[in-house]
Amino acid sequence: MKYRYITTAIFYVVMVTGLLQVSSVFAQRQVIALQPGKPWRLEVGLYEGDISIQGYAGNEIVIDAVFPPKNSGERIEVQKGDDGLIKISTPLLSPRCVLKLKIPEKNVAVKLGTVLNGNIELSGVQGNVEVDNVSGNLLLTGISGTVLANTVNGNVTVKMTSVKPGTPLTFSSVSGAIDVSLPANINADVRLKSDIGTLTSDFDVEDKSKQKLIFQNQRSTAMGGKGWLGVKINAGGTDVLITNVSGNITLRKNH
Repeated sequence: MKYRYITTAIFYVVMVTGLLQVSSVFAQRQVIALQPGKPWRLEVGLYEGDISIQGYAGNEIVIDAVFPPKNSGERIEVQKGDDGLIKISTPLLSPRCVLKLKIPEKNVAVKLGTVLNGNIELSGVQGNVEVDNVSGNLLLTGISGTVLANTVNGNVTVKMTSVKPGTPLTFSSVSGAIDVSLPANINADVRLKSDIGTLTSDFDVEDKSKQKLIFQNQRSTAMGGKGWLGVKINAGGTDVLITNVSGNITLRKNH
């Protein structure tokens, strides 16, 4: 597993009230070459900051980390194990970091999380995805495979293009809206619950929980706070769990 390490200072020039001001952002780049055909796993954990990951048709992991000017000496920590595990992190109490990665789009196994004020975005990958956040939004798009997505304080938005049959999907938040799009032809058994919020779906569903559904404009809506809502989509099969404490849940067809 080979990697390259580059640190750069990027300067921005801004004209403000006739005066020339110069500010700088310090960026760190690492490139890790993966061995073709060898399994790999990626774990990313930031103390404070945003994570953005894009899948692409390549065989390298490209890591760009940006810190504010006053923290130009900061570094991300990258650990690589013989078992294919790659861990990227920032130390406890480290300053805010904006982390952008490009990773191979197929056969991924990623585990992502932040502690303070961190949004997480992931797009265009196939494989196993686990995201566990404390304070920040989750945006997962173009995902194929399996997903476990949880945030304590923030919105959860997930758009899946295909699902691995027989593998459960889990989406949860304590405070924030949850919006999940699943393939229109999915065979799934779904359980939903929001203590304070509304449950909405545009799937043609069969109510397994014996609760009364209100159909409006071909949309089924059930008010939260009344226990679990269990529904079957198409023939049923894949277990899908969507839970919220304070916030709406929307389950959509991804055509």
